[in-house]
Amino acid sequence: MHEISFPRSLICIETSAFAYCCSLKTLDFPEKLEGIGWNAFFSCESLTEVKLPASLRNAQDAFSDCYNLGTVVIPDGIQAVCADAFPGCTALEKNRQLLIQDSVLLRVYGAWTDLIIPEGVTTVNDCAFSYTSKEALQTLTIPETVQKIGMYFDDIPNLKALDVPESVTEIGESFLWRCESLRSVVLPRNLRNLPELSLMFCESLQYLVAPGIPFAELKERRLVVPATVGYLCNSEKYADQATVYQQYANRQKKRLVPILLGDDLVAGIATYAANGQITKANFDSVFLQPAIEANATECIAFLLEWKNQNLLTKADTYQI
Repeated sequence: MHEISFPRSLICIETSAFAYCCSLKTLDFPEKLEGIGWNAFFSCESLTEVKLPASLRNAQDAFSDCYNLGTVVIPDGIQAVCADAFPGCTALEKNRQLLIQDSVLLRVYGAWTDLIIPEGVTTVNDCAFSYTSKEALQTLTIPETVQKIGMYFDDIPNLKALDVPESVTEIGESFLWRCESLRSVVLPRNLRNLPELSLMFCESLQYLVAPGIPFAELKERRLVVPATVGYLCNSEKYADQATVYQQYANRQKKRLVPILLGDDLVAGIATYAANGQITKANFDSVFLQPAIEANATECIAFLLEWKNQNLLTKADTYQI
């Protein structure tokens, strides 16, 4: 069977109705069709082009694993219906296309090296980048109209920097998770929390400006240098000095310590301790003596207690 011409009165195509019709090449959908069932055209390997009717209201996973389906015509007004209709359609993923409806970026298809999200988009949908070649993407520009970035904006291995505009007030789970080449991130001051798994496994990250994120939350992410920089962003003393933060982050980690000691910021020193960066070799010169010179009493107390627990025998324990 190479071609199907449906009755003009047809409203719904049932689940798995034409699954594994490997020779099917052409579909002629009726204008009144409202639903295409789950996996209705699963693995129809010869299908290369589909034109959908404007009446369509449901097409969840309808064309799963149609590997050669590279062209889809979607009328205005049903983009949201079609957002999850084409999982595993690898040919479609090679053709660059942005699926947008009602100011929502639903899906990004194709291999983009430099992607500029259009002005007017207010929301980046959950899994919007799941159908694109993430390995190709190197730069991404987000316009000031965007207010929300949905879940699973993650695993983009060659993205090197991201500037999130001040208009964004909400981001979803796994934001920038495992972006291995990411070196620089600027977050808006109205963003008050980082969801689960955000910024984890970003091993190249050197520069983070996060003026609205509490230090304790950054600390939980175990982002050593960025956590310190994020705390400085959140303090009045360093407000609106992004170039200063960048200079701090690009230096050796130990160069950040005197800044924390100077402000008697125990939370920052605790981050170094938690990540194993306070050692017997650097304890006195890098941590304790600068704290004494800065008269950072809370940091001194923390460091001596840490030494009692980690470097000394019971007989040599400091008395605090």
